[in-house]
Amino acid sequence: MISFFRKIRQKLLSQNRVTRYLVYALGEIVLVVIGILIALSINTWNENRKDRAMEANYLKGISENLEGNISELEALILDDSLLLDGYTILVRAFSDKTYQSNPNTLIQTIFKIQVVNSFEGNSIVFEDLKSSGRTNLIRSDSLRYKLQSYYNQIEIMVTSEKELNNPAILELRNELFITDEVGINGMERLFFPTHWASDLDPALPIPTFLSFLDEDIQSPKAKGFANRAGYIKALTLAKRRDRIKLLTASRILKEEIHNYLSHPNL
Repeated sequence: MISFFRKIRQKLLSQNRVTRYLVYALGEIVLVVIGILIALSINTWNENRKDRAMEANYLKGISENLEGNISELEALILDDSLLLDGYTILVRAFSDKTYQSNPNTLIQTIFKIQVVNSFEGNSIVFEDLKSSGRTNLIRSDSLRYKLQSYYNQIEIMVTSEKELNNPAILELRNELFITDEVGINGMERLFFPTHWASDLDPALPIPTFLSFLDEDIQSPKAKGFANRAGYIKALTLAKRRDRIKLLTASRILKEEIHNYLSHPNL
């Protein structure tokens, strides 16, 4: 092709047709420019296609992480409800003696409220997107800002639960069962086989630890117990509310990603 154009130029020059040569040369330049522009357009289109595919993959991965967060939060919120119920039942036992007909139910309640959980969350895909400097792959400014805001919420919650909320609950729980002598040690024989039980006075009957609930509700020990239990409930309730907010945000964000990926212009 290049040889063909060269022959045409030589022929025009040999015939002294300068004007035609100039027109031809200009046309050849235009053709070259058009060719370059077409090549650039194809390259740009190909790069955009790769970016769109990568954007979709990241968003699908984030959506899967969100689904995991939703499941985790739903389970934690249920646990929070059980903890709130448990501490409520335990404090009410000072005035409501119906538990005496079935003390094992109360014992099981005490056992269940020993669990203190933390939200872990899953942000692997978003962290990869951020650390690789590819957040601009998300074309929607609105969606990109919402993603950043959501994962900032997760970071704050994880830090708060591990460093502030849960340590406070654990400390209060220990005071609740040890300082007030509810008898956590007296439950050894209820939860462990004989060779592992280490209660301080094996001669005492098993239900002895429940005698603490016979304290007068106006006594300092009963009031101190109720106050600490109430504080644990307040911290648990605050944590539960934050988890519900994040659960709602997770569901909304997952739906927005789904709608964005379903957009025909993607």
